[in-house]
Amino acid sequence: MKKAPTTEISMGYIELYKGCERFICQTLGIKESDLRTHVEQLIESDALKKYFVTLQQSVAAVEGVFICDATMFIHKIDHYDDEIQEQKRDKTGSYYTPEPIVSRMVEAVLAETSVANKIKNREKIQLLEPTCGTMAFVRTLMKQIHAQTEGSGYLKFFMNGVITVDLQPEPLMLGILSILYEGFCLTGQWSMKWQVRCMDALKIKDLEGVMDVVIGNPPYLGEKGNGPFFRRLKEDSDTAKYYEGRMDLYYFFVHLALNVLKPGGCLSFITTNYFTTADSAKKLRGRLQSEGVFTQLTDYSGDGLFKSARGQHNVSFIYEKKTPSLTDRCAVIKIGQEKDDSLIELSTDTIENNCLYDHKGLISLSGDKEVYTLLEKIKAESTGELSDVFDVKQGIVSGADFVTKSMLARKLSPEDLSKGIEKGDPIYVFPKSEVHPFEGPWRDFYKNSDIDKYSVSENPKYQIYYVCENNAPSEEGLNYLERFKSVLVKRREVTLGYREWYELQWPRTSELFEQPKLVMPQRSRSNVFAYVSRGFYGSADIYYIIHETQDVSALLYLNGIINSKLYYFWLYHRGKKKGELLELYSTPIKSLPVIHFNGAQWQAKIIELVENIMKNKDKSLIDQIDSIVYEGFSLTDDEIVTVEAFYKKMTKGA
Repeated sequence: MKKAPTTEISMGYIELYKGCERFICQTLGIKESDLRTHVEQLIESDALKKYFVTLQQSVAAVEGVFICDATMFIHKIDHYDDEIQEQKRDKTGSYYTPEPIVSRMVEAVLAETSVANKIKNREKIQLLEPTCGTMAFVRTLMKQIHAQTEGSGYLKFFMNGVITVDLQPEPLMLGILSILYEGFCLTGQWSMKWQVRCMDALKIKDLEGVMDVVIGNPPYLGEKGNGPFFRRLKEDSDTAKYYEGRMDLYYFFVHLALNVLKPGGCLSFITTNYFTTADSAKKLRGRLQSEGVFTQLTDYSGDGLFKSARGQHNVSFIYEKKTPSLTDRCAVIKIGQEKDDSLIELSTDTIENNCLYDHKGLISLSGDKEVYTLLEKIKAESTGELSDVFDVKQGIVSGADFVTKSMLARKLSPEDLSKGIEKGDPIYVFPKSEVHPFEGPWRDFYKNSDIDKYSVSENPKYQIYYVCENNAPSEEGLNYLERFKSVLVKRREVTLGYREWYELQWPRTSELFEQPKLVMPQRSRSNVFAYVSRGFYGSADIYYIIHETQDVSALLYLNGIINSKLYYFWLYHRGKKKGELLELYSTPIKSLPVIHFNGAQWQAKIIELVENIMKNKDKSLIDQIDSIVYEGFSLTDDEIVTVEAFYKKMTKGA
């Protein structure tokens, strides 16, 4: 086979493409020589070369990275990320989309009135797939459009309006080949013209207000652990105005889509569901609410839609850029997963678009109008929010509970490791024992698993060396912490001069832990709150509700109503969730609607029942509290049935 010149390609890229060749040969079980011989003519063809010229590197100048069997090659590209992308995923946030999801999203986009009419009239569609990877969405669009137009030749015309963008040249190279092969499978011709850009999609400046469709799966990458990367985005003039603390990278891509869409244009992304309620997505939700409407929201409630991102919970959506009106409606679809990971549609509801947003601009993934009406009633019957007289605080952040794998790899020096330090060694948090390792200050230390409804563990498994500004370490304790000084001095508050190197990063105050309060785990399948009057020093995954005047009666009353079925109903629909887990931290708890304590007879009865439950461990009394709460909020019999049925359904087996 004639070897093409490689003057424009670095050795690094040559090795990368040879790696792709090895991948193809190994997965298809063919010889390298056979592969190269069979595709020689294709490599030399003008039809193929012109696509590689659009990349910053001339991939066509490298030998042997192509495949001869189109159908088999496309199948292998669908699994490309599992073979090659694993090493890049943590840095780029790239998760390639399962084919059933791609098909659902494409089918839904093509059914949108504006898009369907253009296809029917054989009009041009300007379509952008940013972060396109191997172009799975465009390939699926090709197949569905070809089927819809019955091979009329419209497919090639449609492709003229397609723009695919990705920062990584290697998936782009395979994507280009896959489009050419897909085109050959569908039309019997090799020529297929569309635009390819090897660049950062967030740097696109020439497409504002011109696209009919934006579709894809933007990268998911949180700011936590990626500070330097997000600092660049915060300082970049193209992205700075969209930055919000603790945001996710994909928020920027939604902003990009809103910028490039023309009026009436259609956006379809699959993302995590965090943007619907996250504090860090206020700007994004504000734009979404004011600049258009959702026409479809699909909630994938299963855990593990992306095999390499277990615990990630996803939603796909179709959004139309337009002036919102009261007549706009949105289909809300719930999708579950069978044991074999196949998808099953659980429910479909239609609701007015404005009903998706609550009074704080959070987006609900419930399309049930009955649920919406009941939530609005709860808010109307309340006399205020929890934050009117209560505050919510997080537990202790030590910054170094114990030795972790990353500390061993990156923060501890060889000299430190020579001291016999091992993974799991205590730094501030120790297993509890009758004899302290050295002189205090020591405190019993609680984890979120120590909290249940109305009760907490009497015997925690851990103790914490509670060193802070007002609690200096003993000489022996300071000597112990000295072993880990190279880790402790790198904590942010120490580097900024807010803490001594040996102090806890965020010790809070003893007053917080010693006063009467409610405690709650950060995440839970149900609403779990317990009243505690004694000292209760908890970890960062525990939150505390305190009263402005330490009113015990108000706290006990709150303990009763916030543990009720009605409040589970509210927290599930209007609070924050990670999958099916309630997130019980500051923002959603502070904004809870409450009927404030005023000594009313029904409120006194709740306090009596709560004290009885705490004293006698008699949880059979919980139903009585639920009944009183229903009456306090003036629920009808039908509304009570709705709440009870929902609670039973969602907590079954919990």
